[in-house]
Amino acid sequence: MNWQRLGEFVGSRWVVGFVVGLAIALLTATGLQAAPPPPDYYPFPLNGRWEYATTNAAQGTTGNLLIKVIGADRDGSQMRYTTEQDLGFGPSNLLYLKGEGWVKEIKFVLARNGMTNETVNDPIKPILKNPPKVGDQWSWTGQQVGAATTNASESFKAAAAEEVTVPAGKFNTIRVEITGEKAGTAFRKVMWYADRVGPVKWQIWDASNALQTTTELKRYEFPKAS
Repeated sequence: MNWQRLGEFVGSRWVVGFVVGLAIALLTATGLQAAPPPPDYYPFPLNGRWEYATTNAAQGTTGNLLIKVIGADRDGSQMRYTTEQDLGFGPSNLLYLKGEGWVKEIKFVLARNGMTNETVNDPIKPILKNPPKVGDQWSWTGQQVGAATTNASESFKAAAAEEVTVPAGKFNTIRVEITGEKAGTAFRKVMWYADRVGPVKWQIWDASNALQTTTELKRYEFPKAS
């Protein structure tokens, strides 16, 4: 056996392996890995929860709102999410459809005393272009169908990028302004959305432009990725 040639062969393979390993290490160290996930201004992590402080300016009262994601199911190319909301006097549910660049509100469900009442948006209402860009505008006109049928319309505008401070901290947000009419009564609403957090603040004004409610994020908790 030619021990010299064998040594040269083994040595060359070791050098190649070392160079490949070094290249991989350098690529990893310089951050050339998988691209980060795209922006998401309305995440729905299953079992995620948001806690908000609410102030009712009209009544001079304060309270707390807890929102949890309790269901997630595929609906064709989109996802259907069920959230549970509790203002302290019993939970209700809001169902959403998410995908293809939109977050849409399907229906509101209230169950009390063995009875279930649903209010369905017909057609499904787009509440956020995701991700939103300043200048985006869209609108919805339809009916809210439940125990009674109500005509409604809303116009949305991603008006500005703003830094907002709430009890949960400081967030870079997109401010979405909403004007609408329900059963002939006008209202105005402003939402502040943060990337990978969701709504961090919203305010609602009545037809006379009097502030009715302010809701601000106190804390949020998403399950750790497995």
